[in-house]
Amino acid sequence: MLQDKFEHLKMIQQEEIRKLEEEKKQLEGEIIDFYKMKAASEALQTQLSTDTKKDKHLTIWTRQQMLLSKFSKEESEVK
Repeated sequence: MLQDKFEHLKMIQQEEIRKLEEEKKQLEGEIIDFYKMKAASEALQTQLSTDTKKDKHLTIWTRQQMLLSKFSKEESEVK
């Protein structure tokens, strides 16, 4: 009887450990995904910052010419 109770408690403990290990793996996966997303976000912010700095040096006329050129290119691709 005492041995049965011990085996039962041992089984319950093993099941709890298994569940905790599964949760740990899931959380580790989420952490990895978070850091990947964070790195991608930081890279995008760096690129946008760089583009903004470059854009400040362009004149209004140059920006207008670039937009017109892009618009013309897209319009010709639609046809």
